[in-house]
Parts: sequence; C-alpha cells; structure tokens
Amino acid sequence: MTSERKHEGCMNSLLLLTVLLNPLLALFHLAGAAIFAEMLPNLPAWRIPVVSLLVTINSGLAIGIWKWQRWAVHGFVVVSLIALIISLASELGMLALWILLNVIVMLALVRVIWSQMD
Repeated sequence: MTSERKHEGCMNSLLLLTVLLNPLLALFHLAGAAIFAEMLPNLPAWRIPVVSLLVTINSGLAIGIWKWQRWAVHGFVVVSLIALIISLASELGMLALWILLNVIVMLALVRVIWSQMD
C-alpha cells in the first residue's frame, strides 16, 4: 500500500455529488410525497421514506469510500441495490436511474483504487 493515496478527479466529483445530492434528492422525495401519492396511487406510503433513508445512508457510505474503506464500498453497493429494487417496484424511474448510474460509475472508479483501500 502506498503511503500517499489520492483520489482522481472523477472519483472526487462522484463522491462530492453523492454526498451533496443524495440528501437533497431524499428531501425532494419526502417533500413531494403527496404528489407521488397522487401520481402513483398504488404506491405504499412506506416506500418514499425508506428509499429516502437509503440514499441518505449512501451519502455516509460515500464518505467512508472517501476515507478508503472497503466496507463502505460493500455497503454502498448493498444499500444501492436495495434502493434500486424498491424504486423499480415503486415506478420511481428517475430515482432508479440515478441509483443505477451512481453505483455503476462508483464501482468502475473504485475498481482502479481497490488495492489501495483498507
């Protein structure tokens, strides 16, 4: 393991976007829960808060990835997949797309630095 590790620009950008945008996305969905209920009448009430919590947890896991923790990568993938499944089942397509793109790009970027992680 090298003594001086650096995240590359793309990794910095993705981690920053994840840390900043995921909580905003969660707030947007929570604030718009009534609109979602009108648009998707069959949507169970628990799904929006649960997915919002999961994407917020991913912000914390992104901080763990920033700190070079492998457990954070594993957690990020698991939480993302759970949120993705719930989003797809809930017909929340844009949220599902964000989650899917986020996890794919994160895995591609982490693959390069995996051997340097703790």
